[in-house]
Amino acid sequence: MRYLDYSSLLSGEPAHLALFSTFQFDPDYFERRLLKCAALSKARRIAVFMDAVQWHRLLQRDVPAWRMNRRYLVVPVRRNEGVFHPKLNLILTEGGGQLQCGSNNLTRSGCASNLELLNTLPFEFGVEEDSTAVELAGQALNFFRQAAHHTDEAVSRIAGGWIQEAEKVYPWPKTSQGERGIELLHSFEGPILDRIIESLNGDDPQAVFVVSPFHDGDGRLCRKLAEQWPQAKVEMLVQQGYTTLPVAPLKNLTGFSLSEIRVSSRRVHAKLLAWKGESSNGCVVGSANFT
Repeated sequence: MRYLDYSSLLSGEPAHLALFSTFQFDPDYFERRLLKCAALSKARRIAVFMDAVQWHRLLQRDVPAWRMNRRYLVVPVRRNEGVFHPKLNLILTEGGGQLQCGSNNLTRSGCASNLELLNTLPFEFGVEEDSTAVELAGQALNFFRQAAHHTDEAVSRIAGGWIQEAEKVYPWPKTSQGERGIELLHSFEGPILDRIIESLNGDDPQAVFVVSPFHDGDGRLCRKLAEQWPQAKVEMLVQQGYTTLPVAPLKNLTGFSLSEIRVSSRRVHAKLLAWKGESSNGCVVGSANFT
């Protein structure tokens, strides 16, 4: 794990197709900084999937966006329940690419100044050691295909066509590689916490560690955690003046403790849920707040 400027991940060879997802979007920063990186400056096709409500708010503001829907396509995604909140990116080059999954929005603060967590998996097609990453990249492409069904018809047709072409052109695995240590979770397939609980097969965690800037006002998810795993010790990382964790609902919960991170120059926008059980450990890093 190391600190880095997000733009440093876009210094590789030019992308044939670059797919980004974000809740909030800063087109000025994207165009001035990220589009100039080597992977995107000569990319063939670029699409930014974002929350539709945030998109309409963006249109109402006087935001510089000279190359929007010219050099790159914006795909506003509507959700019947909740918002479109993932930060999953897939960059495909001639012989491989990289998969990114984390907490940062495509904004100046998200890419350069906040304290974020981001996983990145580079891969090459046809390399045995990269088979898991390639399979996950294929699953990510399927995620974007599903997201493209939740936008305007014209935009859906363009983005869907790009994705369909990538599904045909690249050598994706025909079958699953079997058991693996890394999985891609997203809420198109159901609530993430429910899927985590199901995957544990009764190996209830003895310890849980939570990092999240935003929480339910009534502590609902904390209560669910206490009911699901009553024996677990739960540590929650908080930051004064930014974390929205309500203290009052926690007073009646046993086994909960708070740890404060004192980083005045960086807002802790990272999302992490980690656990330790008798026979297995695991963690989820991504975009989901503890709500």
